[in-house]
Amino acid sequence: GYLVGQFLSPLTNRRDDEYGGTFENRVRFLREVLVATREAVGPDFPVGVRLSSSEEVDGGITPPDAAQIAREVEPLVDFVNVSLAGYYKFYRMLAPMDEPLGYELPKSEVVTRALRVPTIVTGRIMTLDHASQIIEAGQADLVSMVRALVADPDLVRKAREGRAAEVRPCIGSSQGCLGGLFSPQLGMAPKMGCVVNVSAGSEDMLPSADDPGRASTPRRVLVVGGGAAGLEAART
Repeated sequence: GYLVGQFLSPLTNRRDDEYGGTFENRVRFLREVLVATREAVGPDFPVGVRLSSSEEVDGGITPPDAAQIAREVEPLVDFVNVSLAGYYKFYRMLAPMDEPLGYELPKSEVVTRALRVPTIVTGRIMTLDHASQIIEAGQADLVSMVRALVADPDLVRKAREGRAAEVRPCIGSSQGCLGGLFSPQLGMAPKMGCVVNVSAGSEDMLPSADDPGRASTPRRVLVVGGGAAGLEAART
């Protein structure tokens, strides 16, 4: 849905010059951006592109279209990162808990399986087991996990240490992360947060939820009540 995507999409590109109309013309801007980027950073710097596998709207980019675009620019990049949707279907781009885990994969892999360069996928991938299954199945070479790492920044370390059961799982509510970042639309200051990780966005004031450390002056504390707040207070 950003500038380059608007050139690629037949839905938004209404130009009648050399940057619009035919497939070759719509891809021209992306090709020129990638060529200029490579010239600026040199041959040893990794350059990639993120594409939407489907704009999820009539007249927009479809998975076969995205695969064709990706193949066209493949010689110019070191990797391709595949996402889904755009601002016409914003909720499909940042799906809440009612979407199944890995919901983008059926359309993303239409693109990733058409390429030889390394590929990245995303879309409600919440555990390392799921990520491993995706890679083993050949659906992608790398996996992007975002909200899962807001919920628990130590996800990878815990899994490596055999403590996967201690990972705080992202529940996909998007109330703390996306809801907080878009709060200016409601007249409030933006604030990153997480409904399962009280430290997220407040790391300078709150200790890690999993390693709070010891108080400088230890005290005996009685926690009254077994609701979410009481249980978290007792655990901490």
